[in-house]
Amino acid sequence: MSHQKSPLQRVRDEHGSKDELVDKILDVLEVPEDEDPLDFEERISTLKNKKLLRLWNSYQLVQDRFGSRQGLIDKIETARFPGGHSDYAETISEYSLPRLLGLAREHDVL
Repeated sequence: MSHQKSPLQRVRDEHGSKDELVDKILDVLEVPEDEDPLDFEERISTLKNKKLLRLWNSYQLVQDRFGSRQGLIDKIETARFPGGHSDYAETISEYSLPRLLGLAREHDVL
């Protein structure tokens, strides 16, 4: 019987501490235009370990597979509109990373 590590154990093993993981995530996420940066930082720092790990893993997946968030957006746009559609790309560029990954799965980009 294999024992799966808890989110807290994974955070400590992979990132040292929750604060270190939060700092990594804050370095890669963009603060929404309608949110104060301090409020955003507070909101991210109070997320559960499981959610923080999911956000970090999403970021790593995008970096490894597409090079950047924009690379992912370009792939989704091309999959949905082979000839391109700049309005669509502009619209989805405002989506969160997990939502973009969901779109990528819908369009068989992942």
